[in-house]
Amino acid sequence: MNPDELLSRYNAGERDFFLIDVNGVNLRGATLRAVDLTYANLSQTKLVQANLSRATLHNANLQGVDLQGADLRGADLSGADLMGANLVAADLSFATLTGVDLSGANLSVARLMGVDLNGANLCQVNLLGVDLRGSLLIGANLSRSNLSRCFLFEADLSEANLEQVNWQSSLYNRETCFPQGFDPEQIGAYLIAPNVSLAGLDLSGVNLTS
Repeated sequence: MNPDELLSRYNAGERDFFLIDVNGVNLRGATLRAVDLTYANLSQTKLVQANLSRATLHNANLQGVDLQGADLRGADLSGADLMGANLVAADLSFATLTGVDLSGANLSVARLMGVDLNGANLCQVNLLGVDLRGSLLIGANLSRSNLSRCFLFEADLSEANLEQVNWQSSLYNRETCFPQGFDPEQIGAYLIAPNVSLAGLDLSGVNLTS
């Protein structure tokens, strides 16, 4: 299906595009709110600044997709393949990403507040400056990922694989859950809590008002 046909059918009120194949097309800035793209093939598709809020992308093929600046708030991407995807500055707040494969993806400065990433593969992912407040990462694979300058308040990383993660200047609070025996302060993360002194720490580039 070509992008013009997809958008025409969507604008006519159709929402069910189960198993659709639109790989490699340009849907930049498209509005596809609450669309059902379950098992769709969207690999290498350009969805820059697209509106996919509350969309269903369950088990979709999103390898190499360009979702820079896209609105994915409340979307269901459980089981999706997002290997190598560009999600820079995308808003995935309260999205469901259970069991997704995001290996090698770029989520720099994205919003992932309250997302469900339980069991997700985030190996070698760029999460620089990402907002992960209240997110669930139980059992997720974060090995060799970049979590520097992340916001991890109330995040649950229990049982996650945190091997060789870059934590430099990431922020957490007493409600953040790490695997048993893991000490985030030893690898460059900062505890933000009442009566905790930040004297002498390098907080350049860290936005403490977020």
